[in-house]
Formats: sequence, structure tokens, C-alpha cells
Amino acid sequence: MLGRHGRVDVLVNNAGVGLSGPVEDFPEDQARTAMETNFWGPVRMTRLVLPAMRAQGSGVIVNMSSITGRLPAFPGLRVLRGGEARDRCPVGVVGC
Repeated sequence: MLGRHGRVDVLVNNAGVGLSGPVEDFPEDQARTAMETNFWGPVRMTRLVLPAMRAQGSGVIVNMSSITGRLPAFPGLRVLRGGEARDRCPVGVVGC
């Protein structure tokens, strides 16, 4: 993408996998898939675009999550919810 457009202004991490029910009922492969998608997906994408955003001195990263990230933890509600962290990088790159 950088070769074609020359810059990255916005990254929206919006992919997500939800698992509902008691955590002891989930096969490990489903839990691993959820972790790969919900945690490692945004980490990998962010690592790909941050060097370009830092070099250009600007950029926005939006990490979408689920409403369950705002709710109290109820047994069986969801497993492996997304986080709601906010960061600001020193070169004006904003993560929401």
C-alpha cells in the first residue's frame, strides 16, 4: 500500500471473533483462534503501519472493540474481549 499511495493516514482494526458460553466448554483451538484475531491481529497490523506513521509524523489507529469490554465480567458472557486502551505516540500518532 505504501508503494502505491505513499503514506498511511488511518488504520482501523475492526476484526473480531466472539465466543459465548462457559469458558470450560470452548475447545482450545477456538480460544486460540479468538486470541489470534482479537489480540494478535491488531498488534500485527499496528506494527506494520507504525513505522510509516512515525516517519510521516502523523496517523490515527482505531481499535474497535465489543460493548462487552465495557460491561462487568459475567460468567459465560464472552471470552477474550478486546481492550479499550488509548495511547499517544510522541510523534503525533494517536491510538484510540
